[in-house]
Amino acid sequence: TILLIIFGVSVIGYTLGKLAQVMFEGQIQHFLGRQKVEKQIESLKNHYIICGYGRIGSLICREFAAKPVPFVVVESSLAVLEKLETEHYPYLRGNATEDETLLRAGIKRAKGLISVVTSDTENVYITLTARGLNPALFILARAGEEGSDIKLKRAGANKVISPYHIGGNRMAQAILRPNVVDFI
Repeated sequence: TILLIIFGVSVIGYTLGKLAQVMFEGQIQHFLGRQKVEKQIESLKNHYIICGYGRIGSLICREFAAKPVPFVVVESSLAVLEKLETEHYPYLRGNATEDETLLRAGIKRAKGLISVVTSDTENVYITLTARGLNPALFILARAGEEGSDIKLKRAGANKVISPYHIGGNRMAQAILRPNVVDFI
């Protein structure tokens, strides 16, 4: 009976230990993976900082990843961060309007910043913050509303693009000159 009790307790202890080890190692592996990404971000030079990973930000990341252009994404939404994790893009969780977040993203060593969050107000604020932290930085900003492009340029953006304006222009050209659009 004593041998049966010792054997039973040993098997249960071993099983619980292995189960705890698997759970603990999974969390440690995730933590160590995140530490590796943060070290990779710290070592980036002449990279681009992409603020916002929505429809436009994800397209930019896909293009940058296809050509090996170094970049880091700054995003605050937890749901979007999970998508970034599955895409294996380097990212930082935080608000791009804050100095600390942009400094962690390496704005002093960056080649450029692309601000493509949905709010024009946030794009202006990100542009102002980035220009203050690195006056030599190339800043590309997205304008959503008409007239925002002037404010973004005043805030310090080198180039402002309105996806709605470009999309509308391209659609009109596809109707007016379909052969030219197909050729291009």
